[in-house]
Amino acid sequence: MIITVNHLKGGLCRTTMTIMLAKAFQRLGYNVAVVDATSLGDCTDWLIVSNSSIAPRLEVHPIPVNDEENMPSVDAFTKQVEAIHSDLGDNGVVLIDTSSHSERVLTMTRDVATHILIPADDAPASLEHTIDTIKAAQRPFFVVPINDTAQLPNLVSQTVDSYGGSVTKTHIPYFWDLHDDTEIKLPDYLELAKEIAAA
Repeated sequence: MIITVNHLKGGLCRTTMTIMLAKAFQRLGYNVAVVDATSLGDCTDWLIVSNSSIAPRLEVHPIPVNDEENMPSVDAFTKQVEAIHSDLGDNGVVLIDTSSHSERVLTMTRDVATHILIPADDAPASLEHTIDTIKAAQRPFFVVPINDTAQLPNLVSQTVDSYGGSVTKTHIPYFWDLHDDTEIKLPDYLELAKEIAAA
């Protein structure tokens, strides 16, 4: 599986979801690698700051996307990610963390992914970006509710249905602090990993 976590809005826990799902898939026995396709090296930095206690055996492959002019081509990016996936063997999972506000990054990662995850909440400020991200997905995608969102806005649900996606049954917790006990939050991510693997 090659899973990308995309959203055109910042602050919707793409990096958190990427790292925690990597840990969950490892715990389930998969060979896992992360591609850090963020403009600031978010996954790489998080694992350094946390002293890799979150996922000590996690391979992180930074693929620089610092600015639009220096990004790899879609073909070059696809080849790099597919090579990483191939090296993991039949039981391999690659998770791709992405930057917000970049349709080119979204397109680049979408084209190599087997699964697209779109974290979503019920905040009015997220609505337009969530809709735009869903419309750009063009692959099997899952909208993942965060923060115990009781119900996604109707427009989000309608757009998911219109574009052939699905909303996961699993809601994931939202947290920023690297010192939070990730083991407490891991069961939700284990359920999400199982749900994605079974899809």
